[in-house]
Amino acid sequence: MYGLLQGWEVHRRLAFACAAGAIVVGRHSCSEAMPTLEEVENVLLHNQVTS
Repeated sequence: MYGLLQGWEVHRRLAFACAAGAIVVGRHSCSEAMPTLEEVENVLLHNQVTS
């Protein structure tokens, strides 16, 4: 939803959602596990996620 509201292309929204999901799955709690924008962008940058 964030990417849609920001006007991002579909491929960027999907990459962002996948990275955010991967971060949440790797944590122990649910609502407290939600990543920040900076955390997701860091994963995308350092893991070279591409569309």
